[in-house]
Amino acid sequence: MLPGPLVPPAPVAVGGARRRIPGLVIAGVLACLVGVTGSVLWVGAASPYAFTRFPLAEGDRVLRVRDGGDYVVFLEGDADPGVTVGVTVLSDDGQVIPVSPSSDGAATYAVPGHRGRELARFVVPEGGSYLLRVRAAPDGGHGSSPDAVTVAVGRAVATTWVGHPAVGVLGPVVVLSGIGMLLWWRRRRTTPARARS
Repeated sequence: MLPGPLVPPAPVAVGGARRRIPGLVIAGVLACLVGVTGSVLWVGAASPYAFTRFPLAEGDRVLRVRDGGDYVVFLEGDADPGVTVGVTVLSDDGQVIPVSPSSDGAATYAVPGHRGRELARFVVPEGGSYLLRVRAAPDGGHGSSPDAVTVAVGRAVATTWVGHPAVGVLGPVVVLSGIGMLLWWRRRRTTPARARS
């Protein structure tokens, strides 16, 4: 006769207990991902660095845009503020896109490597190819060779606060914050181990 009731053996965990990822590590990784993604988007789409550029001497450039919207033409380089420059925009089927010359209080930008002054604005109705013609008047007096003057064209959003260099700094700041979280977590993890040894 058995001395007592049969009791099934307790289940044995296979592989040990699952380790939970600390919240600080998750926050640090997310901060790095958000910061890098934001910086790439700012540089590639919402800042003056995303502009299409070509020498004023070339005069013509085919713009290929994904979506319709507001676009701005700038002059960079040694352009005289009083230079007379005409801008014409044509769709791929030859239709003229209205262009609005900028006033004296036009937008400007200054980022490392580029400094521009707004020349004109235009609105494209849809994505596609557009011919941009930029012509300086014979007596434009831009003060130097047209090769030294650059035409830059891009989304008008870059002329708002979104395109300000201070916004571009936010991405690296967030990345550094994420790295700081990860380093602090690693330091807290290794300090007790050193104390025990």
